[in-house]
Amino acid sequence: MSEQREEIWHEWHGMNPRVAAAKSGVAFDQGEFRLPYHNRSFAVSYPQGGVREVGGRVRVSSHVEIFMRHYIAQASGVPIEGRWIAFRELPDSFPLHSGYIEVIINPLVRAFGTRREAFVKAAQSLGGTPLSRFGDAAFYFFALPKLLIACILYLADDELPAEVNILFDASAPRYLPTEDLFCVAEDLSILLRQRDREAKETT
Repeated sequence: MSEQREEIWHEWHGMNPRVAAAKSGVAFDQGEFRLPYHNRSFAVSYPQGGVREVGGRVRVSSHVEIFMRHYIAQASGVPIEGRWIAFRELPDSFPLHSGYIEVIINPLVRAFGTRREAFVKAAQSLGGTPLSRFGDAAFYFFALPKLLIACILYLADDELPAEVNILFDASAPRYLPTEDLFCVAEDLSILLRQRDREAKETT
């Protein structure tokens, strides 16, 4: 086991689960944390650390398992600030930025760059709340109980290409490290495009 993983497990096993639940805004009962993630429900066992989707039949991915344990164990309990920051403003984000653009942002531009209504429908289906002062369409999401993330669409026009941006509440680094926030944004990108494909299939 790596030194980093040993440290994570030491932190996990050493925490008070009820204090951790209060700081992270999740429920803890009968040895399980219950938390929503991108409009789905998950359970995390304690102290085992196993993660399952409530009512789901597919095994939870390893990156979701890891950052859910991180979120519960490392949550600071600070309130949401109400101030948005870009991915590049997150701590130690520079090595991840090119991947962030290629894997997360560009697929959203290709999917929604000229399709505002499709973006709106996909965001609403994930429980997004409109943000009126950004772009041509924008929504924010409670990815986790105290982790706020926003997706903003700027449509293409005669002079400028389409653009998409994902922003984080400024408190986000107090709940997850940047590598995990990358994964949260990636999952949002995937889910928005998935909901769009599903909508196309039903029309």
